[in-house]
Amino acid sequence: MIPRVSVLMPVYNCMAYIRESVESILLQSFTDFELLIIDDHSMDGTYEYLQTLTDPRIKLIRKPVNSGYAKSLNRGLDMARGEYIARMDGDDIAWPERFAKQVLFMDQHLDVVVAGTCYKVLGTDAIVQMPLGFEAAKIMSIMQVPVAHPTVFIRRSVLVMYQLRYDETLEPTEDYDLWTRLMEHGRIENLPDVLLLYRRHTEQESITKYNRLIDVSNAIRERQLLKLLSFSNKSYDVLFAISVFTKQSLKIDTPSLRKMVALMTEMYSANLTKKIYDESLFFDYLRATLLFYIRKFNTTRLYDFPFFFKLESNKLTKMGYGFYLGLYKSFFIRSKNYCKRKFSNSIIKLLSHL
Repeated sequence: MIPRVSVLMPVYNCMAYIRESVESILLQSFTDFELLIIDDHSMDGTYEYLQTLTDPRIKLIRKPVNSGYAKSLNRGLDMARGEYIARMDGDDIAWPERFAKQVLFMDQHLDVVVAGTCYKVLGTDAIVQMPLGFEAAKIMSIMQVPVAHPTVFIRRSVLVMYQLRYDETLEPTEDYDLWTRLMEHGRIENLPDVLLLYRRHTEQESITKYNRLIDVSNAIRERQLLKLLSFSNKSYDVLFAISVFTKQSLKIDTPSLRKMVALMTEMYSANLTKKIYDESLFFDYLRATLLFYIRKFNTTRLYDFPFFFKLESNKLTKMGYGFYLGLYKSFFIRSKNYCKRKFSNSIIKLLSHL
């Protein structure tokens, strides 16, 4: 009998967490599923533990050599028989009602190709809210993933119809790439419910391969931006501007902020014509991003007065002159204190040589 859901769980050296993860799937209130576990040649006892499980819904595959996460995902897609593919990682924990809620949502929304959920970070009080509604998810996909990979349900018929798979050359952002391609064939949504406990630890691919993550993510971002803009030979400059969009990179100088404002202003104008994104939501997204970095800019030492006051004439950055005067006031107070410290330190160094 063909199950309604195929649960795709790639694992590698996660013995410390695998028991909780598997149990959270086997104890789901919705029971009509197969659990496909693809072991990427673990060497820490993970595979040996999985061999002891006797639930008939489990199908365990061990790869002969370690060949990567994306290859495991595609191996699982080849095996899946269910109407829906549920993603799960070997170190996370699913809430008991997760499958029941996602199956019901997908059954009621036939135009939805991917449905994710919000999630809680294990061991903390942090709840990560994902964008609600397709338009919000589509806008978020310009710069980052619109759904959390371990939480998603995917409509398998769409993958089969359009021959879509994870691009193994884009690991570790193979999911980001897949979501942007699936958006061409249906809606991506997020349930407002918190249905997964997400585990963060230093062994994760997205941390250990951070530099590659940035490079391949920028390639996907550029592809998204090309829907709005024609760059010709300006791709390098655009990617330079994009690189400061990530909140991990807060060293913002005047040239990079100028590029960001110019690029986002052009994006907003292009969307008024092409109407790819909801105009109001897109405006709010661009404005919020720019104001975030403008506020962060006041940690630098040099202000460009004409540029900052020119921002007041831009619809995306208009805040009232009082806002920008406040930034300058804060800047000069810090500069004054900085000069005092530097002067005092210089006197101390001088005296120490006498």
